Amino acid sequence: MNVYTAVDAGEHRVDRVALWAGMVATGLVVSLLAVLGFMVTRVLLGAAVLAPRGGTAFIATTPYQLSVAAIVATAGAGVLVQLLIYVTPRPLLFFGLISATATGVLAIWPFTTAADGLSQVATSAVHVSLGLAIWLLTATVVRHAGQAP
Repeated sequence: MNVYTAVDAGEHRVDRVALWAGMVATGLVVSLLAVLGFMVTRVLLGAAVLAPRGGTAFIATTPYQLSVAAIVATAGAGVLVQLLIYVTPRPLLFFGLISATATGVLAIWPFTTAADGLSQVATSAVHVSLGLAIWLLTATVVRHAGQAP
């Protein structure tokens, strides 16, 4: 074992370099997906992508804000999954449940605002696509990083 490989409680090897290289790639993909989702929502549908302002208030977000939020969420997913690898017996199961719940909350949130219906649906669709991308790509990266020699 070297400094780049860690062993979890079940003696599974995890290549941290592969894990975080994959998370950087995931961040790039999700960032571009956020910009694409913004463009489809704004240009093709003519709806705003919403961001919280407090209570039922909201503001229209920019593609840069959405992209940075997606990158931060990806980094958070990487930290969470690495922690789960070390402390839980089935890390991908717990990560999947946490990801599904967080994605569900973000999908429902737009409907709690006073925005128009099209913006609510469009924002929810963008949040679901980003949540699913982060979830599935992170799980794939973990499976690959767990195959370290």
